[in-house]
Amino acid sequence: MTSSLGAYDKLEVGEQLGHLEYVVTQEQLNAFRQAVDFPEAACLSIAVKEYAEVLTRKHGRIPVVSAKHQDYYLRPPRLNKRIQVTGWVREKYQRRGRHWLVVETFAVDEDGTEIVRSRHTFLVRAPAAQESP
Repeated sequence: MTSSLGAYDKLEVGEQLGHLEYVVTQEQLNAFRQAVDFPEAACLSIAVKEYAEVLTRKHGRIPVVSAKHQDYYLRPPRLNKRIQVTGWVREKYQRRGRHWLVVETFAVDEDGTEIVRSRHTFLVRAPAAQESP
């Protein structure tokens, strides 16, 4: 059974996705703390949507809806250290006529210290012309 879901059809389980790098500054951390109204917040990596960015960098925009999101914060990012993020396609399956995608990412700082591991499950939306009325 083939579908015409564009980039989703080309994704391979186990495939490594794009690469992302950024630096967390004190100003960014302060802005995040204010935005979430939590002055003690230490981990703002969820705010940059790393999981979506590594997917988009390799395959372009894929219309998805986030269905499940798990983050395992191992340590807060250290300020002014470069953070590198990579990810891969963990699963791709069909259930009840819908296409699902599971992406995992992990982030390390420039010293190799692991900061966060994430697992995201997405419902892949069919292009508008394919959606049922």
